Amino acid sequence: MPSDPLESGAASGDPRAAPVPPQAPDFGSAVADPRAAYPAVEPVSAAGGVPAGDLPSTAVSLVTSAASSTLDSGSPSTSAPKYSRVVFLGPPNAGKGTQAAMLRSKLGVPGITTGDLLRREAASGTPLGLRVKGTMEAGGLVDDATVDEVVGEHLRQMELGRGFLLDGYPRTRAQAETLAGILGAAGRPLDAVLLLAVPEEELMRRALARGRSDDREEVVRQRLRVYREETEPLIGYYRRLGLLRQVDGNQPIEEVGRALLAALEAPSP
Repeated sequence: MPSDPLESGAASGDPRAAPVPPQAPDFGSAVADPRAAYPAVEPVSAAGGVPAGDLPSTAVSLVTSAASSTLDSGSPSTSAPKYSRVVFLGPPNAGKGTQAAMLRSKLGVPGITTGDLLRREAASGTPLGLRVKGTMEAGGLVDDATVDEVVGEHLRQMELGRGFLLDGYPRTRAQAETLAGILGAAGRPLDAVLLLAVPEEELMRRALARGRSDDREEVVRQRLRVYREETEPLIGYYRRLGLLRQVDGNQPIEEVGRALLAALEAPSP
């Protein structure tokens, strides 16, 4: 059984319950998170957290330009920090997807989200993919053990020395330990864990400002409760391991981007 009591179907935007598209998306694309509670990769947004689809075209152009000028100048091979295997943590509506999209471009590493992986696996025709596809087409939520299996299988097929930015996984201590085992067996442990911290009142403001039908106050508060109960304990877990680097996400988008990059370039805490 999934650990978070979230809405399913089109109203929630949960890709684990949505119809499977005919082709698997590229990993760099912005997609909905498989757990609807907190998007894995959000559309590029303004500093206030409003999705790009809700912004006027001039605002979208400004954000895109800012992203390009802030993090995409120069070649990733000549300016990428030494940390390249990175997990990205943060609460819903922190702007994590926006920053992840820019950061992976600067680092020159692939971005991995559970939503992407589940849809790709469902379209693959493998026994695991057929199991995922059946669950999704039935409108259910893919259980945590299957999510672990899908993520693990993808990581085992990757050139982990190249690095990655993992967004949307792990969500629990058990998943974090599963991830550590997979990477440890490959001799490629995590380099860093980035935490994008934003006050809860600001997270609420951003969510309600979007005006989406599934962004009612009680739904947003439930998403935040799930995050606090399931994912927030990872902050202490990764801090004890010396991997955590926290950045203030309640700043203009350009400042957040610079702070994230600086956090990766800084010495280990």
